[in-house]
Amino acid sequence: MLGKLAARQVIAEAIREQGAAPHVDSPKPPTLLFGMAAEDLALWWEQVEDMSKNVTVSTVKGERKQRSDTPILLGAVASYPGPADESDPLYVEWRGRTVAWLKDHYKGTLVTVMEHTDESYGHIHALCCDAGRSIKSLHAGFSAASKVEGKKEKSDAYKIAERALQDDYSKNVGVESGLARIGPKRRRLTRSAWRAEQQSNTSLALATTHARCVINDAETKAAEIIAAASAVELDREKVEQSRRNILMSQNRLIEASGMLRIKDDEIRKKAASVTAAGENRKQLENENRLLKKRIDALTSVVLAMQENLAPDDPVSPLKQMIFQKPK
Repeated sequence: MLGKLAARQVIAEAIREQGAAPHVDSPKPPTLLFGMAAEDLALWWEQVEDMSKNVTVSTVKGERKQRSDTPILLGAVASYPGPADESDPLYVEWRGRTVAWLKDHYKGTLVTVMEHTDESYGHIHALCCDAGRSIKSLHAGFSAASKVEGKKEKSDAYKIAERALQDDYSKNVGVESGLARIGPKRRRLTRSAWRAEQQSNTSLALATTHARCVINDAETKAAEIIAAASAVELDREKVEQSRRNILMSQNRLIEASGMLRIKDDEIRKKAASVTAAGENRKQLENENRLLKKRIDALTSVVLAMQENLAPDDPVSPLKQMIFQKPK
């Protein structure tokens, strides 16, 4: 928690504002890992300070405005025992796990996480804020101390809570990155024994990281194979559907061809009927012409016979038949 050091100074040092980091020979802009960008923090902090002026707190005497010296910005720094080297798999592992741990621990109050690469040891700065309200509830030690009475009790609660915080960070971040939780002096180890343990931790972490990479690669390849198989299955279904569509089209063509053949037969039959009717008509016309010729011939014969017969001749049966008037 930032109490003695002004919040503006903390922000200026974190974003590497000119003149704010005299301990660094060649300051470099921080790398944003999460949240608000460095160039937006100054304006954001002015807004937070304005909001804090309107915050009220409950006391035994009632509501009152929050004290002007109330800490409203919480800062956290995580340091790696080596340079910020992208080729170091343990550093990359440590950085990713640190960001994840900060997100999980501080949740919605986490404003920004930045990486500094311009010092001997790579480290990460995190800033937390609760909209201008006191951040003591976000601080493990102060939060625990506020729940007990008595000076000693508060001190003990503070220490226990801070140790628990460090234990949790070590379990979820440090161990996975080959880092020991406690140094050699506190554990009464010789320097060589502590180094041997640290090397063992590092080897274990490297092996774990390598195994995790192998597992991730295997899972990625498995996902790719599954995706490829799904694509093949999808293509197979598309081919099958296309085959079904072709068969359906063929059936429709066959049906249409059959209908065309039926229509063609009907047309041929009608044409044959028409042709036959035409031939019958011609035959009848020919017969009619022949009959007409015969009638004309017979009429000529009758007329000739009529002219050869005298009207006053005795009436014979033939003459009577010829000259008989139609009734």
